[in-house]
Amino acid sequence: MQDNEVGEENNLGGDADEEVHIDFTQNLRALLPPQEEMTHTRIRQWSPISLAFLGDCVWELSVRQAFFFPRTHPQSYNESVKQAVRAESQAKCFDWVVSQEDFLSEQEMSILMWGRNASGNKPSRLKPAVYKKATAIECLVGYLYLLNPERLNTLMKALGYIPLGSSQDDACSDGNTLASIINDKD
Repeated sequence: MQDNEVGEENNLGGDADEEVHIDFTQNLRALLPPQEEMTHTRIRQWSPISLAFLGDCVWELSVRQAFFFPRTHPQSYNESVKQAVRAESQAKCFDWVVSQEDFLSEQEMSILMWGRNASGNKPSRLKPAVYKKATAIECLVGYLYLLNPERLNTLMKALGYIPLGSSQDDACSDGNTLASIINDKD
């Protein structure tokens, strides 16, 4: 069989039952044009809404990757992803992150609050506080994606996601998972 034909030679994960782990951050950055080194000061030149725009994309892709394993029906993926990317779920993640003493650095907390205080066009179905918290989390995710992808993985792991490019064996096992945060009844 030739190399360009589909077959076992081109199978990303080996046999059909083997897990596939993709280093999303490295693969995506390879597609982007060369960029100047990102610093906290340089990133602050963007608006918090712009960082939230990027963070929303990174959040959804992270969620999709986390729910992609193990294999299941597409409808199951869709239902799980829709629940986790909703502003209400992100607001609960905001509350959890803020409640964890010393989890965020002073700089990260500053970015989180900057995102929370940003003004944007709130969807009519949301309470203002929920929208602000969701925007804050997305702003932090966008910031960490640009400045410190390893720290982003730490955040996502703390929320119960498998960090991008990590194995499922690295998943958070202390019970503080995204699912427990989202399903926590107030």
